[in-house]
Order: sequence, then structure tokens, then C-alpha cells
Amino acid sequence: MSTSSRDPTPNQLSLDLPGPTVYLTGHKEETGKATLHDSRPIEWHRYDNDQMAMAVAYTTSFPPDLNKNADVDAHDAKMKASGGKLGLVSGGGTVLRYVDFAPGYECLFHRTQSLDYGIVLEGSIESILDDGEKHLMGGAM
Repeated sequence: MSTSSRDPTPNQLSLDLPGPTVYLTGHKEETGKATLHDSRPIEWHRYDNDQMAMAVAYTTSFPPDLNKNADVDAHDAKMKASGGKLGLVSGGGTVLRYVDFAPGYECLFHRTQSLDYGIVLEGSIESILDDGEKHLMGGAM
């Protein structure tokens, strides 16, 4: 099973990988110094006959309001309003999303109207652009 002390989180596709944890920082009002606001396991949602799973770690408006943890409160409110399943786009903001693809799974290429991040943690992924150009991405982190 998992190669670390972090067990896979519910609905995670690959049970051989550790379950991701989100660490959110904030600031102490009295001193302004950074502090750990919260840590939480991510919540996976499965799609396409369990061939793909997604989880949103963090989303915010741009630029974010970092006063009194307003960004974390806004993220939590957005996730609650969406039932925990944020759509593909979070317009006018940023999204940090985990995506797990089953081996051989093919997903449509797309662009969004938000600033999104994609980091290949394990394995590789092939991106095929509209003109047919292919890019193999991946590697160890």
C-alpha cells in the first residue's frame, strides 16, 4: 500500500501513493507572523468510470485578500457552495487542483479562464496540442 505514513484519502485512485494533505498558512493578528492556519486531507471526486479523480486544494480570487484569513474563508465558502466539487473554471482567480489519471486515460485538452497549476508528481502525462504537437511531461519531484 502507501509508501509513507499518510494513508490514501477517500476516493483516491492510486492506493500506492500517500494521501495528499493541504497546509494553509495565515498570520497571527497580534504579531503579523506566519502561522499554520489549518491542515486537511484533500477530498477526491471520481469521474469517467473511476478513470480520473480531482480534488481542489485551494482556490482564491485574484489578487487575494490575505487579511484576517479572508482568502481561506472565501475558499471554504466557495467549496461549500459548490458541494465540494468546484467546476473546471474558477473565473477571475486561481485554482490549485489535484488530478489523478488512471494509466491510459485520455482527457480532452482545454484552457480555462483562471490561473491553474499542473505538476506531475508520479509517472508522466502526454499533452497533445490542437496542431498535433505532442509533449511528454513528468518526472520525479
